[in-house]
Amino acid sequence: MDIRAANSIKRITDAFIEMRKRKSLESISVTALCKAAGVNKSTFYAHFQDIYDLTDKLETKIIQDIISLVDLPDDVAVNGQVATEAVFNAYLANAEIVNIVFTGSRAALLPQKTEAVLKETIYSIHPEYREDLEINVMLSMMIYGGFYAFKTNDAYDAKKVVEIIGRYNTKIR
Repeated sequence: MDIRAANSIKRITDAFIEMRKRKSLESISVTALCKAAGVNKSTFYAHFQDIYDLTDKLETKIIQDIISLVDLPDDVAVNGQVATEAVFNAYLANAEIVNIVFTGSRAALLPQKTEAVLKETIYSIHPEYREDLEINVMLSMMIYGGFYAFKTNDAYDAKKVVEIIGRYNTKIR
C-alpha cells in the first residue's frame, strides 16, 4: 500500500473513531465521515464498501493489534490462567478504543472476533490444536465466559476481576 492510500485510510479511521465517540454507528453517514476526514467519497469507496465494512475492518485490526501484544505461553493449553489474564490485561490497556468501537449494536462482536483472532494466533503456534475439540471448546469458554464475567462485574476493580477469571481458567487441558 502506498503512503497516500495509507494516509487516507488513517484519516478516515481517525475521523470515524472521533465520530463514534459521540454517535452510534447507524447514525454515521459516509458523506459526513468523508467531510470530517477531508477526503472524497471516491477515496472512501476505494478502500471500503460501506460504513459497515470500515467498521468490520477496524474492529478486526484493533483485535489483531491487541492480541499481538499478548505474550501467550507456548503451552497455552496448560497455562489457561496465564493466557486468560494476558488477554484481559491487554484489553484493559486498550479499553478506550475498545469501548469506542465495540459499543451499541457492535458490542456482542467483541468476544466473537477475539475468539477468532486468538484461535488463529494459537493455531499458528500449535497447528495441531485446530482439530482438537477439547481445546477449541475450552478456548471458547475462556473467551465468552471471561467476557461475560468481566462485563457483569464491572462494578468491581477490573484487575481483581481479571485475576479471578484467570484462576477459573487455570488449566485448559
